[in-house]
Amino acid sequence: AYSRFVGIIDDVRIYNRALSESEVAALYELEKPAPKSTYQIIEGTFTWHEAKADAEARGGHLATITSESEQQAVNKILILKNKLIN
Repeated sequence: AYSRFVGIIDDVRIYNRALSESEVAALYELEKPAPKSTYQIIEGTFTWHEAKADAEARGGHLATITSESEQQAVNKILILKNKLIN
């Protein structure tokens, strides 16, 4: 007996062979959404090279703000930090 599918299918692929486990994993990795950027202010006095090394040791990188939405996210952090200090 068949049951009726209720929902939406948004991505259909048909292959002429069965994909291997590694091929399926590679497709998943290729198409999964990028992680959302997060920002963190690290207190301290660093040279540029020290700041870069510290960020990389924490699993991140120094921020380069390239859009208005990124600037707004950083501004929110700075405003919150300022409220917590005062």
